Amino acid sequence: MYRFLLHGKWIALTVLLVLVVPLSVLAADWQWNRWQSRKTTNALVTANLVIPAAPISDITAAATSTEADWRLATVVGRYDDSLTVLVRRQVVNGRTGFIVTTPLIANDGQVVLVQRGFLPVSPSSGSVSAPPAPSGTVTVTGRIRPIPVSDLAVRPPDLPPGQVNRIDVAEFATATGLPTRDLVLAAASSTPPDSPLLTPLPLPTIDEGPHLSYVGQWTLIGIASIVIWIIVVRREASHRREEVEAAEVSRQAT
Repeated sequence: MYRFLLHGKWIALTVLLVLVVPLSVLAADWQWNRWQSRKTTNALVTANLVIPAAPISDITAAATSTEADWRLATVVGRYDDSLTVLVRRQVVNGRTGFIVTTPLIANDGQVVLVQRGFLPVSPSSGSVSAPPAPSGTVTVTGRIRPIPVSDLAVRPPDLPPGQVNRIDVAEFATATGLPTRDLVLAAASSTPPDSPLLTPLPLPTIDEGPHLSYVGQWTLIGIASIVIWIIVVRREASHRREEVEAAEVSRQAT
């Protein structure tokens, strides 16, 4: 009764099922792993946000930059304002602007790239320049930020001087020859204070994202594919059975 499954369109339907179900399982598993990873990261960040400030040298000696994400750290040194850059195309609290980043040469000789704050600009703004960094010895307290991963292998040729798309710590260290810590510090406060034109960067949003709902969606797709295949096949088999029975009744009547 099910020999029709060996015919063209039914073979295609079955092959489609064989492809969809494993792909649904793989996609659900991928989203599940992403959800678990997000939960782990959120737990780390939540714990780090409430740890009191400590010298950045102490934090980095006890943890990797990833483990120290969003820890509150202090560093004392002098800004090298000649190396200030504007990280463009940033959006903070719905406003577009730049993140002003300046290297701070700490008292221990290590350089820390400090995101001094967000500089909002209007679409009609012309040339943009960063407010000067505080001079002399500065004490900065800020959050250790995850290092952004650059999605541009080559610097676009149309960037104005002093502007970048991403902060690349390794590239900065190579270009300047300065010993640079493998992290970025988002300033929360500064002594002496920084420019009032700069807004401190916001804390991260703690959420688990849509990954768990995607797990459910891909699981339902896999299950629904099997159920639909069974229903369609059984209906076809029932229809063919009825045709055979009707033909038999007609043959006997004649």
